[in-house]
Amino acid sequence: MTLIRDVMSSPVVAITADASPAEAAGLMREAGFTTLPVLDENGQLAGLVTEADLARAYFASPARRASTPEDGVLLSGGRTVGALMRAPATSVTSDSTVPEAAAVLLDSHQRCLPVVDGGRMVGIVSWRDIVGLLARR
Repeated sequence: MTLIRDVMSSPVVAITADASPAEAAGLMREAGFTTLPVLDENGQLAGLVTEADLARAYFASPARRASTPEDGVLLSGGRTVGALMRAPATSVTSDSTVPEAAAVLLDSHQRCLPVVDGGRMVGIVSWRDIVGLLARR
Protein backbone atom coordinates (compact mmCIF):
# COMPACT_ATOMS: atom_id res chain seq x y z
CA MET A 1 0.00 0.00 0.00
CA THR A 2 1.39 3.40 -0.96
CA LEU A 3 1.85 5.82 1.91
CA ILE A 4 1.36 9.57 1.77
CA ARG A 5 5.07 10.13 2.47
CA ASP A 6 5.72 8.56 -0.95
CA VAL A 7 3.54 11.02 -2.89
CA MET A 8 3.42 14.21 -0.79
CA SER A 9 5.20 17.43 -1.73
CA SER A 10 7.88 18.65 0.64
CA PRO A 11 9.13 21.12 1.79
CA VAL A 12 5.87 22.96 2.29
CA VAL A 13 5.20 26.48 1.08
CA ALA A 14 3.08 28.10 3.79
CA ILE A 15 2.09 31.53 5.03
CA THR A 16 1.58 32.93 8.52
CA ALA A 17 -1.77 33.95 9.95
CA ASP A 18 -0.62 37.57 10.32
CA ALA A 19 0.26 37.94 6.61
CA SER A 20 -1.90 40.11 4.38
CA PRO A 21 -4.30 38.68 1.80
CA ALA A 22 -2.20 40.42 -0.87
CA GLU A 23 0.89 38.51 0.32
CA ALA A 24 -1.05 35.24 0.15
CA ALA A 25 -2.32 36.04 -3.35
CA GLY A 26 1.21 36.87 -4.51
CA LEU A 27 2.64 33.66 -3.07
CA MET A 28 -0.14 31.58 -4.62
CA ARG A 29 0.45 33.17 -8.00
CA GLU A 30 4.24 32.84 -7.80
CA ALA A 31 4.17 29.21 -6.67
CA GLY A 32 1.18 28.15 -8.78
CA PHE A 33 -0.89 26.98 -5.80
CA THR A 34 -4.62 27.34 -5.14
CA THR A 35 -4.36 26.72 -1.38
CA LEU A 36 -1.80 27.61 1.26
CA PRO A 37 -1.39 26.15 4.74
CA VAL A 38 -1.53 28.86 7.39
CA LEU A 39 0.87 28.60 10.32
CA ASP A 40 0.47 30.22 13.73
CA GLU A 41 3.21 32.08 15.61
CA ASN A 42 4.64 28.74 16.79
CA GLY A 43 4.87 27.26 13.30
CA GLN A 44 1.90 24.96 13.92
CA LEU A 45 -0.84 24.40 11.37
CA ALA A 46 -3.67 26.86 12.07
CA GLY A 47 -5.78 26.53 8.92
CA LEU A 48 -5.89 26.78 5.14
CA VAL A 49 -6.49 29.76 2.88
CA THR A 50 -7.72 29.27 -0.68
CA GLU A 51 -8.05 31.42 -3.77
CA ALA A 52 -11.80 31.48 -3.15
CA ASP A 53 -11.26 32.78 0.40
CA LEU A 54 -9.16 35.64 -0.95
CA ALA A 55 -11.68 36.40 -3.70
CA ARG A 56 -14.53 36.50 -1.17
CA ALA A 57 -12.59 39.00 0.93
CA TYR A 58 -12.23 41.36 -2.02
CA PHE A 59 -15.41 40.80 -4.01
CA ALA A 60 -18.16 39.80 -1.58
CA SER A 61 -20.74 42.48 -0.83
CA PRO A 62 -20.29 44.39 2.45
CA ALA A 63 -23.46 42.76 3.78
CA ARG A 64 -22.13 39.28 3.00
CA ARG A 65 -18.71 40.01 4.53
CA ALA A 66 -20.44 40.93 7.79
CA SER A 67 -22.61 37.82 7.78
CA THR A 68 -22.25 34.67 9.82
CA PRO A 69 -19.42 32.44 8.56
CA GLU A 70 -20.38 29.32 6.63
CA ASP A 71 -18.25 26.18 6.44
CA GLY A 72 -15.66 27.73 8.75
CA VAL A 73 -14.82 30.60 6.38
CA LEU A 74 -14.65 33.92 8.16
CA LEU A 75 -15.76 36.58 5.71
CA SER A 76 -15.47 39.62 7.95
CA GLY A 77 -12.34 41.71 8.37
CA GLY A 78 -9.99 40.62 5.66
CA ARG A 79 -6.95 42.38 7.03
CA THR A 80 -5.00 39.20 7.68
CA VAL A 81 -4.88 35.69 6.31
CA GLY A 82 -5.88 34.49 9.77
CA ALA A 83 -9.20 36.34 9.44
CA LEU A 84 -9.93 34.58 6.13
CA MET A 85 -8.59 31.07 6.64
CA ARG A 86 -10.59 27.89 7.01
CA ALA A 87 -9.97 26.49 10.45
CA PRO A 88 -9.32 24.01 11.78
CA ALA A 89 -7.53 22.41 8.87
CA THR A 90 -8.13 18.76 8.18
CA SER A 91 -4.81 16.91 7.88
CA VAL A 92 -3.28 13.45 7.55
CA THR A 93 -0.01 11.91 8.73
CA SER A 94 2.80 10.71 6.50
CA ASP A 95 1.89 7.14 7.54
CA SER A 96 -1.62 7.50 6.12
CA THR A 97 -2.34 5.47 3.01
CA VAL A 98 -3.30 7.07 -0.28
CA PRO A 99 -6.84 5.62 -0.11
CA GLU A 100 -7.24 7.03 3.43
CA ALA A 101 -6.11 10.48 2.29
CA ALA A 102 -8.37 10.33 -0.77
CA ALA A 103 -11.33 9.59 1.50
CA VAL A 104 -10.43 12.57 3.72
CA LEU A 105 -10.11 14.81 0.66
CA LEU A 106 -13.52 13.69 -0.59
CA ASP A 107 -15.18 14.15 2.81
CA SER A 108 -13.58 17.55 3.49
CA HIS A 109 -14.12 18.96 -0.03
CA GLN A 110 -10.52 20.20 0.00
CA ARG A 111 -8.06 20.18 -2.90
CA CYS A 112 -5.12 19.35 -0.67
CA LEU A 113 -4.28 18.10 2.80
CA PRO A 114 -1.48 19.20 5.05
CA VAL A 115 0.65 16.29 6.24
CA VAL A 116 1.41 16.65 9.95
CA ASP A 117 3.65 14.39 12.05
CA GLY A 118 4.13 15.09 15.74
CA GLY A 119 2.51 18.51 15.43
CA ARG A 120 4.85 19.68 12.64
CA MET A 121 3.94 20.11 8.98
CA VAL A 122 6.13 17.79 6.94
CA GLY A 123 4.38 17.97 3.58
CA ILE A 124 1.22 18.50 1.62
CA VAL A 125 -0.70 16.10 -0.59
CA SER A 126 -3.10 17.17 -3.32
CA TRP A 127 -5.43 15.54 -5.80
CA ARG A 128 -2.70 16.15 -8.39
CA ASP A 129 -0.28 14.00 -6.35
CA ILE A 130 -2.84 11.21 -6.06
CA VAL A 131 -3.81 11.33 -9.73
CA GLY A 132 -0.10 11.32 -10.61
CA LEU A 133 0.27 8.09 -8.69
CA LEU A 134 -2.65 6.59 -10.59
CA ALA A 135 -1.16 7.67 -13.92
CA ARG A 136 2.16 5.99 -13.10
CA ARG A 137 0.46 2.67 -12.30
